[in-house]
Amino acid sequence: RCGRKGSRTHNTEVVSILRTLLLSALLLATLSLSAAAAPPAPCETPGVVSLAGEVILRIHSPSGGLDCQQRADIVQMRIVDTLSIGLVFPKDIHVKKVKKEWGVFVKDILVITADAGSAKINKTTPKQLAEVWAKNLRRTIPESTPQKYIPPAQ
Repeated sequence: RCGRKGSRTHNTEVVSILRTLLLSALLLATLSLSAAAAPPAPCETPGVVSLAGEVILRIHSPSGGLDCQQRADIVQMRIVDTLSIGLVFPKDIHVKKVKKEWGVFVKDILVITADAGSAKINKTTPKQLAEVWAKNLRRTIPESTPQKYIPPAQ
């Protein structure tokens, strides 16, 4: 009898520990899902992307582990890269769906995606936000680049 009673107490303790571990795992999983579903808080200072001295867009929401200024710097570099591949005309700038987000493209190069968090901060939809950014880029591109081939001086 003593062996059984001790065994029963031991089993009860094991079950209690397993129950606690299971509840802890469920709580952790729930918190992780809640954190993943919650949009990131807006940045204190937005990241600014400009071209030819004109602001094209402001990034108010961190994404992909990057803060607003880091995102803006990447977008700025992408714009410069697109301008270095040749002449860019307003018609070369378009918006199209990229997975669940909307992207602004110069020719076939993705410049930026308008995610749900950025759209919410701007009180619009991702597609509409991407359209605004594309419009600003279309307006600014002609001011930043020659729109016809200029041969080098000889």
